[in-house]
Amino acid sequence: MAISFTAAEIEQLATTPGATIYTTLANTTSQVVFANCTNESAGALTFTIHVVQSGGSLADTNIYLDAKTVGAGKSDFLPEIVGLILSAGDFIIAFGSAGSALNLKLGIKEIV
Repeated sequence: MAISFTAAEIEQLATTPGATIYTTLANTTSQVVFANCTNESAGALTFTIHVVQSGGSLADTNIYLDAKTVGAGKSDFLPEIVGLILSAGDFIIAFGSAGSALNLKLGIKEIV
């Protein structure tokens, strides 16, 4: 068994339908160990995170964190997603209410 760490980071989080931020590799189990969202705008913004199982697609049924608000100029730790376990092929999609102001960073532990 080998353990490695990777950062999944996206600046200027896209609006709907969002962007795939991280996909667990084949023969790998992943765990989110850090999650943070920063709002660089002058107003509060929201973002949504979907966790999609391997072979699945973006749907309301796989929303993991829905319309979380981040205050203007704030950086929020996201305990709601820390500890999340992903199997091979599972992926995380996120989108924001304004595409140019939200930055999302995840720290991922990968176990092969």
